[in-house]
Amino acid sequence: MKNLFSRLTLGLSIAFILNGAGSFAQSAPPPTPVPAPATAVAAPATAAKPVVKRKKPYVDIVKLKHDYFTSYYSKSQRIPVLVTYRLTEDMLYCDPHVPRTNNFKADPALAGYTNNLKDYVRSGYDKGHNMPAADNVCSEDGMDQCFYFSNMTPQPHFFNAGIWEDLEKAERAEANAHGEVIVSVGCTGKKTTIGAHKVVVPQYMWKVVYIPADDVYYAYMFPNSDAIADDNYMDYRVKLSDLKTNAGVHFEEGMAVPNK
Repeated sequence: MKNLFSRLTLGLSIAFILNGAGSFAQSAPPPTPVPAPATAVAAPATAAKPVVKRKKPYVDIVKLKHDYFTSYYSKSQRIPVLVTYRLTEDMLYCDPHVPRTNNFKADPALAGYTNNLKDYVRSGYDKGHNMPAADNVCSEDGMDQCFYFSNMTPQPHFFNAGIWEDLEKAERAEANAHGEVIVSVGCTGKKTTIGAHKVVVPQYMWKVVYIPADDVYYAYMFPNSDAIADDNYMDYRVKLSDLKTNAGVHFEEGMAVPNK
């Protein structure tokens, strides 16, 4: 497994060097190999496919800052390409908890490009939170804002309710244990689109959890697929340096920032 991932990472690094992959482009998906689960039979290593005819970097990404999360939203893709937030122990423990609203709606800061509710109807995809609703149980404003479509990415249901939710629970456990974590969530690539607005369904989802108390980063890259729903999220750990190359981000004080 380790040798397989090393060969894939080497191929990926060479491909990105050859193609100048330093921008935060989303139109041509970076060929992100994700390590197979430890229990799976390793497939033969293949070289990463170079990205050709890369379009110019997106210039339509809008930064939307809310009370508890910041979204970098692509107007052309109709999804956030990056969401960042700080999760503290105090945000999780209160009595009573704010009930989950399920009130999915346009972000008033960019309403014309985030009115995506109808696009998900009968699409086969969940409205997948980047910052989870369960991280906002102590704030009515936080609960309300986390249902903006500037915080939603199309995800297959069993992926969303399986391995993705498992990692969300783990980050809350880390916030409880250490007092605070900083989380960056993003996506790369394009599988398909849904709805009249052609909301992009990304090929990969990624997450980085930074623990300030330990000064340590945990980086993960997942295929956006039900096929891995029951896998252990730890099997999808990747090197932070590889994730930065694939996602086109760098980190400032533990939080991801798009490369320019």
